[in-house]
Amino acid sequence: MGFEEQFLSNPILKHPRLSVDGAKFLHQFYKFMKHATRIKTPQSLINHVLSSEVFSAMAETLSVKRSIKKDGSVDEKQKAEARSRIFRKGHLLKDLASSYASSERFLNALTLGSNEMSEGEGVNLLSIHASKGLEFKEVYVIDLMDGRFPNRKLMQKGGSLEEERRLFYVATTRAKDMLYLSYAKYDKIKKISYTHSPFLVEAGLVH
Repeated sequence: MGFEEQFLSNPILKHPRLSVDGAKFLHQFYKFMKHATRIKTPQSLINHVLSSEVFSAMAETLSVKRSIKKDGSVDEKQKAEARSRIFRKGHLLKDLASSYASSERFLNALTLGSNEMSEGEGVNLLSIHASKGLEFKEVYVIDLMDGRFPNRKLMQKGGSLEEERRLFYVATTRAKDMLYLSYAKYDKIKKISYTHSPFLVEAGLVH
């Protein structure tokens, strides 16, 4: 595999811990970004992602990790199913992108939610900001752990507890009939223990 001359001049290639495979992956990412920055419409951008070497490499790595059996071998059927799910999500994103002419607006809608993405039947996944002014028969508010909600990192960057409390109010008042509030006590992957949000205490739901 040959590297482009402009890529070969990048100082990252001199990093002492960079392997050959790592350099190949970075070159794939370099080629991907080189073309991606010229693409204007979100649907074309997602097409570029799905057909890129870097996405294929990531999908391969993820599908292998998700199909390793207890003895360390790879379940090929499970791997194929995992890879198929990854690409299926990519095609779903492409369908969602068809309503947007601007990649910036599409990315904002994905990050913050939008009315366009909350129409129709089924489950609507929305940020609390995007849910303002909307109502649903049933609402599930998740991640109600101290540190996550209220979000301590955002508060350190200039946010306030009062603003987080207002967001909690917005979230809980979106429900017409049923409101479900949940939090995790332990993250098995990160091995982190959590305590419930102080907002649940303020609401008299947890003692």
